[in-house]
Amino acid sequence: MDPVSQGIVGAVAAQTISDKINIKAATVMGLLGGMAADLDIFIRSAGDPMFGLIMHRHFTHGLGFIPIAAVLAWFVSPLFKKWLNRKQTVLFFTVGYATHGLLDIFTSYGTHFLWPFSNHRVALNIVPIIDPFITIPLIAFVILRLFWKKKRSLTFAAIIWFFLYVSVGFVQNRRSLNELKSNFANYERVEVYPTIGNFTLWRGVVQTQDKIQTCAIKVPFFGDASKVDGGEVKHFKTNPFPNDSTAGYDVEQFRHFCDDLIGINANTGELMDMRYAMLPQSAQSLWGIKLPNDSSQHVEFVRYKRGDKKTFKAFLRLLFGTHSSATPN
Repeated sequence: MDPVSQGIVGAVAAQTISDKINIKAATVMGLLGGMAADLDIFIRSAGDPMFGLIMHRHFTHGLGFIPIAAVLAWFVSPLFKKWLNRKQTVLFFTVGYATHGLLDIFTSYGTHFLWPFSNHRVALNIVPIIDPFITIPLIAFVILRLFWKKKRSLTFAAIIWFFLYVSVGFVQNRRSLNELKSNFANYERVEVYPTIGNFTLWRGVVQTQDKIQTCAIKVPFFGDASKVDGGEVKHFKTNPFPNDSTAGYDVEQFRHFCDDLIGINANTGELMDMRYAMLPQSAQSLWGIKLPNDSSQHVEFVRYKRGDKKTFKAFLRLLFGTHSSATPN
């Protein structure tokens, strides 16, 4: 999720095990631990455009890195000796750090949560990557606990809120997935992805043998679900380069990153990550890669045009039910 959410969840975890004397320092340390895993965004390679993309949410987000993070916290703990002893610094930081990968697996981006035991990118597709409706209440609970240090119930209330919210996301995910399956008779794979800041509008992606179709799924909390038709693109299957070549390796890395949901742009031939789009029914992805002419060259990472005011208004029409193309099941 976004860094603010990550930090706040880490702070909640640290407050859970802190006494009233250390609550402020524990909150700060949990906040720092909760955000620390995303320092992997600084892992880059000047010669490899795919390297930074692949390394985000990689080993720093894995279970196997939590003990390493604790060791690193041990070495830097003297910086915080004015507020916490070494053991407390390591404990609060590590508890916050441990929440990071766990929180990220609820989103759709994909996280190497099981590293180094598995290279699988875990993505449960339950909550949006950015969602103020989960973050803002958690911030409120954390701040209130700082003022009422004895009220441990505030921290437990934050934990209950988090799991209730995730549970709602799970239910809405299942409902949208069932709606998607009921609208397509023949498919090899179907996936649904939450859109930003809500649980009632989902992106549907349907993979058949030769193509990938997209649509929007509207799932009101009360009432029947409905589908908004979208577009389709050809499904990319065969790597045109040898796997042991530079370009071939890049393509396979992109395939792994996209969870094999790759569409081919009919106009440019570029490969697109079909999990994401500005509008949930759109077949135009947010990003993709441009293939080189020579297998010894790297692919080029491409970001497509971001949304404008018109796109935002179209999204709101979909979200609040004023889109005329919704077809109830």
